[in-house]
Amino acid sequence: MLLSGIVLRRLLLASYTAFILWGSIRIGFGAIDLIIKPKIEESDKVEEFNEVDTFENDRWTSIVFGLVSLLIGILGLVAVLLNRRAMLMAIISFLAVAIVMDVILLVVAFTATKSLSRVSKNAIEEKIVNQFGKEDSASKKFTWSIENYQKREKCCGFSDNAEENLFLRTPWYKQANANSTAGKKNVTLPLSCCLGMTSKEKCRVAVNMKEARINRYVFEKDCLTKISDGLWFNLWSNLVWSVFGSCIKAFCLAATMTRLLSPAE
Repeated sequence: MLLSGIVLRRLLLASYTAFILWGSIRIGFGAIDLIIKPKIEESDKVEEFNEVDTFENDRWTSIVFGLVSLLIGILGLVAVLLNRRAMLMAIISFLAVAIVMDVILLVVAFTATKSLSRVSKNAIEEKIVNQFGKEDSASKKFTWSIENYQKREKCCGFSDNAEENLFLRTPWYKQANANSTAGKKNVTLPLSCCLGMTSKEKCRVAVNMKEARINRYVFEKDCLTKISDGLWFNLWSNLVWSVFGSCIKAFCLAATMTRLLSPAE
C-alpha cells in the first residue's frame, strides 16, 4: 500500500474536517447574503432576465451546497472514527452524489451564462425600443422595471455597448422631446441612468455616452455588460471551486473505499 492505515485515517479525518469548515463558511456567507440583500419585488424584475437572475442572485445556492459539505464532513468523520462498514458505504454513496451535483452546478452555470447571449440580449433590446415609455399598462410596468433595474444595479443601457444610447430609439425619447424648442437640448437619458443628482442636468442631455460615463454623469457600465461580466465571474468562480471540491471528494471517495476494503489498521 502507498499509504499506511494510520496515515490514510489521518488524511481522511483532516479532509472531512475541512469539509465541515468549508460548509460552515458557505452557509455563513449565504445567510449573510440572505439578510443583507434586499428582496427584489416581482414588479421590479425584468422578465427577460429571470433565467440569469435566478442563478446569479439565488441566495440559497451557497446555503444548500454548504449544507452538503457540512453533512459530508460530519458523516465522514463519524464513519472514519467508528470504522463501521455501513457508515463507510453510506459516505461513499454521499460523496458520489456530491460529485454529480458539482457537475450539475457547472452545467447550470454555463447554460445560464450562455442564455443571456443567445436570447435575452436581443429580446430586451427589441422590447426597450418598442415599449419603453409607451402609455399602455404593460409598457408602463416594463418601463418601471427597467428604471428600477438601472437604479438598483447602478448601470445604464441595455445594448451591451457602452457607447450606444438605446433610449434614443424609444417611444420615451419621442415623448420627452415632443415639446422641445429651438436651442434647447434634447433629453437623451432617463433619470435612472444618472450617477448623482448634482450632475443630473448634464446626464439627461448627454450626447456622447462614452464621455458621459468617463466624466461620471452616467453609470459607468451598460446593464447587459454588467450582467454578463457577473455571470462569467460566477461561472469561473464555480468552476474553480467545483474542480477543487470534486478533487477533494474524489480523494475522500477513493480513500474511504480503500479503508472499507481494508478496515484493519
